[in-house]
Amino acid sequence: MVFAIPLCGLLVASALHMGAAGDEFERCTEDESALLQGRFSFKKSGNIQQEMTERSILANVEDTLNRGEHTDCNLCAHDWVIVLATGRSGSTSVLQMLNALPGFFIAGEHRGAIKNLMGFWREVFQTPGMPTNWAGKTDVVGFKNNTRSIGAWFHAARSKKHVLCTLQKAAQTLLGDIDGSIYTTLGFKEIRYDNKEALTFLTQLFPCARFVVNIRRNLKAQSHSAFWNQPGKRDEVLKVLKSESQTLRGWQAKDRSRRFLLELEDFSTHTFNSLLHWLGVTGCKYKQVAHANDDNSYNKLSAEALLAGTCSARKKSFGKRAV
Repeated sequence: MVFAIPLCGLLVASALHMGAAGDEFERCTEDESALLQGRFSFKKSGNIQQEMTERSILANVEDTLNRGEHTDCNLCAHDWVIVLATGRSGSTSVLQMLNALPGFFIAGEHRGAIKNLMGFWREVFQTPGMPTNWAGKTDVVGFKNNTRSIGAWFHAARSKKHVLCTLQKAAQTLLGDIDGSIYTTLGFKEIRYDNKEALTFLTQLFPCARFVVNIRRNLKAQSHSAFWNQPGKRDEVLKVLKSESQTLRGWQAKDRSRRFLLELEDFSTHTFNSLLHWLGVTGCKYKQVAHANDDNSYNKLSAEALLAGTCSARKKSFGKRAV
């Protein structure tokens, strides 16, 4: 997949491009520590990474448009369960718990690639400051007989729904090639959608989705976990965590019927069985909670997700309307 471009290599390439590469870049390895450094230290180096990622994901958009798959589309054709989290809040455990359910395919992180789709959407419909005399001609009837009316921003009328359907199809490719007849509930988890613009776009792109907001109450403990543990940057890390957590918490509170708050400190079979009920899954219950990335690791599993009973084949209920 084109999305598996090593982040560290991109940062080094960007640094070389800007003439800023030093020992710290040479020692850079593709891990979450490098990702955190990207939050704080590589503010100017995102252009090359963004450009390369945009090229790959927008190629999927172009391909979908060329196939005409956006015609008569339905943004609620699939049930989506999307986990939005802060880093080191237990989201990999949540990912395992959801994937224990039959018919669910919830993918892992994708480096926030949907932000590139958001940029595409913004450029198409929300670009500010366009001179009025440059506005695109959207009534194309008869333009062949009056080519003088064609301006620099010439285009036919654009359907927001069709563009969103195309972008949702592109987002689905992030899950990989999966069998839709087996997996009827799709989704992903990500720790990089933590601002109001991104959250608003996600609700537009997935209007019938259910969102699981996974955060922690104990931010101090979180700030000492794995890649957040940055000596000399305690205050900055806590500030970032507080901002991200408050944004996600406030967003969840605005629509509790479609957004489930799941705090790490509340992880228990009781809480996850409440999540099952909220998702409309019946006939089974969790009897053990998964514990992934234990002891500040990235791969230690001390407990796995276990279910009792036979889970029902949940009826499609998220998208009660065609959108």
